[in-house]
Amino acid sequence: MPPRKVGGLAVNAALEQMNLAAGGNGLDDTLANMGSTMSTGGVSISRTRGLTVDGASLPEGGRGSLRREDIELEGVLGSGACSVVRLARDRRDRDRRYAVKIFNVFEEAKRHQLVKEVRMLFELDCCALVSFHGAYLDDGGKVGVVLDFMDAGALEDVLRRRAAALPPGAAPGVPELVCASICYQTFWGLAYLHYEQRLHRDIKPGNILCGFQIFNPTSM
Repeated sequence: MPPRKVGGLAVNAALEQMNLAAGGNGLDDTLANMGSTMSTGGVSISRTRGLTVDGASLPEGGRGSLRREDIELEGVLGSGACSVVRLARDRRDRDRRYAVKIFNVFEEAKRHQLVKEVRMLFELDCCALVSFHGAYLDDGGKVGVVLDFMDAGALEDVLRRRAAALPPGAAPGVPELVCASICYQTFWGLAYLHYEQRLHRDIKPGNILCGFQIFNPTSM
């Protein structure tokens, strides 16, 4: 079934928490032709042909078609158990920035997480979820997954910064209309996942990302 587009504002889900199956033949697949292509678990990322999942690809020039040569990597934004996240800038539009999750595919746990995330990003298309711009194979067995850069950070950080900036005696929290907007966007993203029979198991302010410059102002 092709991905369905659902309108709305944006809410970023902690992608690694979605309950998705890896599919394909699992992690015992061979990393074939590592010089130009990585293939595992039904996910294939080629330097020349781009990304395919179970033999299907996204339209050229559309969502998910960004290549390594289209971006310029900058500093490290953070790291987790399975990936390092770096800031990147679009070579064609210097004002456009991305967050790139970089996986080492020679480590089994990281390869497993990569397959899960790429499958999920490939299949889901909703503006209430963080947007997927592409995946590429780099030197040294590294795969980059290019996502929206949510430049305001997690909602948890936004609330903390706001609390620190308030004058003494001021009421904590956020204005009611702002809270309503965040909730609306969060519920929109969750409704889309429910419609697609997907599960997000860790909804909290630390997993809701916010952005100023992004087309999706808030993302899960």
